[in-house]
Amino acid sequence: MDDVTPHWSKMVPASEGYFMPHHAVFRPDKATTKTRIVFDNSCATSKGISLNDLHTGPTLYKSLFSLLINFRLFPFACTGDIRKMFLQIVIQEGDRKYQRFLWRESPDKPVQCFEMERLVFGAKPSPFLAQRVLIQLASDDESRYPVAAKELKGHFYMDDYLTSYLDKDKAVSTITQLVSLLRGGGFELTKLASNNIDILTSVSEAQEVVECVQWDSESYMKVLGVQWNSAEDCFAFNVKLEDIVCSKRGILSTVAKIFDVLGLISPVITYAKLIIKELWYLKIDWDEAPPNSICQKWTKFVQELPLLQDFKISRHLSIVKNSTVKLIGFCDASSAAMGACVYVHVDTGGAIFTHLICAKSKIAPVKYVTIPRLELCSALLLAKLIDSMLSVFKSRYEIDQLVCFSDSQVALYWISSPPLRWKTFVANRVSKIQELVSEDKWFHVKGTENPADCLSRGITPKELISHKLWSCGPPWLATPVASWTLRQVSEKSLDEQSSNDKLLEEKLKVLHNLEPQKPSDNVLLMLASRISKWNILLRAVALVLKFCRLLPPGTISVQDLHTAELRLIQALQGEVFAADLKNLRNNKPVSQSLLKLRPFLQDNVLLCGGRISNASQIEYHHAHPIILPKKYHVVDLLIDYKRSKWLKNDMQLKPGLLVLIKADNSPVLSWPLGRILEVFPGQDVLSGSPVFKPGRRVT
Repeated sequence: MDDVTPHWSKMVPASEGYFMPHHAVFRPDKATTKTRIVFDNSCATSKGISLNDLHTGPTLYKSLFSLLINFRLFPFACTGDIRKMFLQIVIQEGDRKYQRFLWRESPDKPVQCFEMERLVFGAKPSPFLAQRVLIQLASDDESRYPVAAKELKGHFYMDDYLTSYLDKDKAVSTITQLVSLLRGGGFELTKLASNNIDILTSVSEAQEVVECVQWDSESYMKVLGVQWNSAEDCFAFNVKLEDIVCSKRGILSTVAKIFDVLGLISPVITYAKLIIKELWYLKIDWDEAPPNSICQKWTKFVQELPLLQDFKISRHLSIVKNSTVKLIGFCDASSAAMGACVYVHVDTGGAIFTHLICAKSKIAPVKYVTIPRLELCSALLLAKLIDSMLSVFKSRYEIDQLVCFSDSQVALYWISSPPLRWKTFVANRVSKIQELVSEDKWFHVKGTENPADCLSRGITPKELISHKLWSCGPPWLATPVASWTLRQVSEKSLDEQSSNDKLLEEKLKVLHNLEPQKPSDNVLLMLASRISKWNILLRAVALVLKFCRLLPPGTISVQDLHTAELRLIQALQGEVFAADLKNLRNNKPVSQSLLKLRPFLQDNVLLCGGRISNASQIEYHHAHPIILPKKYHVVDLLIDYKRSKWLKNDMQLKPGLLVLIKADNSPVLSWPLGRILEVFPGQDVLSGSPVFKPGRRVT
């Protein structure tokens, strides 16, 4: 607190404002700020509002992945840090009352009220505001420091600076300019580090930089969480373990501590995640001891984790001026997991170098998925990884060629074919893969030469260190591309098993009978085929009947509409059930399709019979509904009309309401009146069941 109170805050009279609880965060591994004050801005006031209810703001800085890839590209690497960046940003005076805190020097002294004048740690908007200030500084001074302004906008992750350069002189001039730009805004770039001691010396002499990181082959420094030895110019992994209890909680906690943005030790993390998957299958509690088989496997893994200190990856990808650069991707999947890895093939003219750039793995779903589908998912994982790589390279160095490999013939055949040929699961993924990486970039590789194989199964730290393919890929990768055997998959090259797997995902070819139905000779049905609404159809039929003098002249009445409906049903039944109508009139048996319905004729309309007619409580038209055929336009119109009426809820039913009780097969003037005595509510507003007291019929 000694650093905060005199420099970036001031004592103010106690008054209304937002008071922030605070605590100290101790970081003994830090060279400069070993103790940092963090304010709890999520603490709500008596009104339930906190400072963290403010908008977080958009993310303005690049991803860790892209920054670390940039850091690996070129020979000369540089990193730095803005000293106490948040505390160099001044808050507007009117907003400082929302950054107050209480403090006293000792228990025997009174509590005093302080007000922070600078941006605080622990507030949600703070990262956005800090990054926004840097971008504004770069925009304001872009004319004076054009190169440094570009660096400030594209190569900072909050207060951390990291990048790489092709040329040493350009590195010195850019960093020198960057230091001047930041100083103009009140920021100080410190803890400069580089794999080249001359860069540090030149920048220090030109700008009098306060601090440079000690340059030796023994010490490692963290670069966005990754350990980097600047003298040896390599990445290393050092997992610090405490006493770990073999339980679900302990295993998850340990795996979460392994930080690997680029996926350089993904096979090891996959091995650990597969142990976690076994725990989930067993459904044991968080602190319950797993079976001995899992404990033995986990103990072996933990004992081998310190061996990762011996696993080192070169930071530099060997790209120099006038190099020819190719990206090579591999993917693989098993029933346990899937993964993808990307290598760089650099031809400097005199030598060829290959390096692992990045990798990514995923555990297979708990629900069963076929191996060919999982192989396709791994190809999609690779396509996304390649797309991320290309977005980083496009602004830094030109990629000469792109090649992707898989050992699955089925997945490669799917990728080489049009997506519409396959079922939905395969089609969606093939479409996305082809969108990201052209289908002519995919080739087959032997399973024994696929470095992604260890991603799909997981390996222990000891196995990773001695793995022949992981760090640099298969041996032929370090030879000229012209000597490679690039084999694409065609339908003829598929083996029997692959052909069967391919057919499982192929869409069935359905042949439709396109012979048109014979048009109806009935005038009313011909009219119905041109109309799309039931109520309009009834009025049209009524007009036709009036024209034919089958109905009295004048405006269309309710009785006319009822007659039109009856004639339309008679016409439809006469066309569809002509033979059955003839048999009924001659007292002969009907067809098998209607036999169970026990049909009979009334007013020349085919009705449904059966024992339900013996129930006296049921109305006649409910006991004997009209028989209608399936899949006819007239029937569809009638159903749509009835459904639309069912969905309407114009009024709420309640006791005492006078209603008209509709009878579908009776004229409107014969519908009875009734009064609702009681309503039994249903699950929704339309399913209530009222009890009626019938009254007289409407006359």
